[in-house]
Amino acid sequence: MYKEMYIYSFEQRESLNGRVSIPAGIVPLLIAGLIYLLDNLEDITGFWWVIAVISLCGYSLFLVSTLILIFKTLYGYQYGYLPLPNEIETYRLQCIRYYENEDEVNEKLDEFFIQEYLKWSNLNIKSNRTKLRYLRFASYSFIFTLIFGAICILPFTIGKSNSADIQKVKIISVGGAVYDDK
Repeated sequence: MYKEMYIYSFEQRESLNGRVSIPAGIVPLLIAGLIYLLDNLEDITGFWWVIAVISLCGYSLFLVSTLILIFKTLYGYQYGYLPLPNEIETYRLQCIRYYENEDEVNEKLDEFFIQEYLKWSNLNIKSNRTKLRYLRFASYSFIFTLIFGAICILPFTIGKSNSADIQKVKIISVGGAVYDDK
């Protein structure tokens, strides 16, 4: 039973790390979108400029919190592992020297493994729980980033200034014919 818990704790760790990959892959696109929106902020006028600034502040805030939470999800965890085979063999040889009966040696080895599985399973499960909590917060923050990003679309589409550099072109010649606008 403890062995299965120990193995499952590593499977869960890998699963949690895999769940971070999609948001972590989309974050650079969101950063590029933020840079684009900030670069075009000057084109917004009036009331829509205020909406754009507020939505960009929310977008930026949640984007930064998403980044921080993704890093907290991925880094800073300790996981415990079983001793190396040569360490287990050393312990087994010590048991053989100390105990005369082979059944006692096997019993001590079983107790040793149970204690190791318990010790490291507890540590691994605690790390996975903390990691899962940060992953949930990162997911919520990611969703709010997308919501504020969608809100940013309104001012940048509706509130654009119509007085952008409009150039008037006068056609004076087409295919050899000269036009005069008198």
